[in-house]
Amino acid sequence: MSLAINADERRPAYRKTWEAILYTKLVGPASQSVYSFAEGQTGTNFNDWLTLQNPNSTPVVAAITIFADNTIIQKELTLPAHSRTSVLINSIVNPIVAVYPSSAGYTVSMDVQSFGGPIVAERPLYFTFKGGTGASDIIGYTGH
Repeated sequence: MSLAINADERRPAYRKTWEAILYTKLVGPASQSVYSFAEGQTGTNFNDWLTLQNPNSTPVVAAITIFADNTIIQKELTLPAHSRTSVLINSIVNPIVAVYPSSAGYTVSMDVQSFGGPIVAERPLYFTFKGGTGASDIIGYTGH
């Protein structure tokens, strides 16, 4: 999400107050090194994403561990400095589920750990259900 604010330059006190409020309310939690995500879906009508932001001035390695129907899948990504990277979890999980069609399917949970600096991890989920579309988005659980 991006946000531009055109503040009245003649009133710097108001501008500083709004910047502080927006930072607190919109930026969200401080970056962390470990995140956990509960159950998500990667089935036909679901697009499960993982978005990773690296606010650091150096690259950071993110280790993603996906738990899907008694299968553990691990993937490492290098996140460039000051970047946001999106990973479609469907592209990782669905090929494995296709090999084992009698499995419980497309239910997944994840852990994300960063090495080299803290990151921000969120899980956007887009879906179609009963003819309608919807979405959810959550920052991973950090224990705080």
